[in-house]
Amino acid sequence: MRLALEEPGAPCDAVPNGRGQRQQRIPACLRLDPAGQMPLSETPDGAVFGTAAILPWLAGRQGARPRPDEPARGVFPKSLVFTSNRLHAGLQLRFCPARHDGSDPAAPRTAPRTMPEQMAAERARHLGRADRNADDREEGVTVLKLYPGGLLRRRSPCSRGETDWFRPGDCPGLAWLCDTIEARAGTRAAGAEALVLPFTAPVPAQSPEGAAG
Repeated sequence: MRLALEEPGAPCDAVPNGRGQRQQRIPACLRLDPAGQMPLSETPDGAVFGTAAILPWLAGRQGARPRPDEPARGVFPKSLVFTSNRLHAGLQLRFCPARHDGSDPAAPRTAPRTMPEQMAAERARHLGRADRNADDREEGVTVLKLYPGGLLRRRSPCSRGETDWFRPGDCPGLAWLCDTIEARAGTRAAGAEALVLPFTAPVPAQSPEGAAG
């Protein structure tokens, strides 16, 4: 989300989220987002929370691409829904299985039990579609393309070294996207968590501003 703010040069102050200590669930954060989720942005229009809500706000109010007059804006909503509801949700099952298999006491009671083989097949299918979406290189980088890039950034920090579920050689579009985002001025401006290769060779972050996403 920090990168999406940096792309159009939107003024922002990054606040450490302390996710590991569940600071997103302290009363001050819950007043803004009762679900206690991240990311959360305080904007002139009020609190906007969740990647799928913040990205359209940036594209509509801060000049981030795709702008309303660009052809890519027509497919923006459906691509955003896919990335949020399918790709992101599926990867969450891989990144945070305890929240979905009933072993995390803080997870919602309705969290479903995962089926590893089925989830792996779903994940592969979603990565394939995301790869095709990312491979429109003439379109360049939009806030929507930053979304899967941010998800792939988490593959090492969140997978505890088990990264076989994503092989760049199998997804040339996503591999190109990671290379491209890494070279963006917005990535350098954000500090990219003080990492040398934050997207092509991600490692756990040690930034005082929390994890990028």
